[in-house]
Amino acid sequence: MGGEFFTIAAGRWLDGAAFPVPGLIALFVGPAGNICSFGLETFAGHEIAVAGDMGMDRSQQAKLAIRVIDHVVRAGPLEPGSRLDVVDFGDVEIIKDEKTNIFTLKNKEIVKPS
Repeated sequence: MGGEFFTIAAGRWLDGAAFPVPGLIALFVGPAGNICSFGLETFAGHEIAVAGDMGMDRSQQAKLAIRVIDHVVRAGPLEPGSRLDVVDFGDVEIIKDEKTNIFTLKNKEIVKPS
């Protein structure tokens, strides 16, 4: 990311816009088909992964990850065993993997955005 783009994205975020995930946090497809974050640990102390078995396509998984990352940066780290109501996605369970410090987002009955 160029310096000018970073300045604009960070400025918008500081003015109340969504956290600029594509510029500061990487998202990648993990071996189990999860969409995983890389870099969130710097802000929250943990990474997240959107489970790949919820019937969502990659763009929906990424959208859910971005919404949760924005929430985490604004509200603080996720709590293991808790649930989070995510706009357009409904109630999402937070499951912590103690070995990897990754919080997996999962819900079999997730509402898919249109």
